[in-house]
Amino acid sequence: MSQKTRICNCNNTMPLDGAAIGSALGEGALPVASQLCRREVNDYLQTLDGTERIVIGCTQEEPLFRELAEMKSSVAPLRFVNIRETSGWSDEARHTTAKMAALLLPPACRILNRCRKSNTSPRAASCCLARRAACCHGRASWSASFR
Repeated sequence: MSQKTRICNCNNTMPLDGAAIGSALGEGALPVASQLCRREVNDYLQTLDGTERIVIGCTQEEPLFRELAEMKSSVAPLRFVNIRETSGWSDEARHTTAKMAALLLPPACRILNRCRKSNTSPRAASCCLARRAACCHGRASWSASFR
């Protein structure tokens, strides 16, 4: 199942590179919202159309996003990821694009299973999640993706 990803810079309080994150996820350039939970909520509502898994890079407004999905009778599975506190609001925020992309990937158990199927050790699978998607997605190393 493919996924649609929505990211928001929380009213311009953290740097987000939508092109780099989207490229790492294999989704193409992602639009970066500034107020996905307020002024740009219609963009979120349009994302709810269909049955693809939706990943939202925001946990603070999860209750609002879930309520809106319920009101719209959306059947798309939702997953919320805290990219703000885990990397966006840090002293090194400009250098955490790879970490943000890794957090937005499908859950670790799926990645670990893919890595195991390709005879990759669990330690390498952990590295795959944190730094590289090569063992899971057949791409060049993450560091090469962000040069």
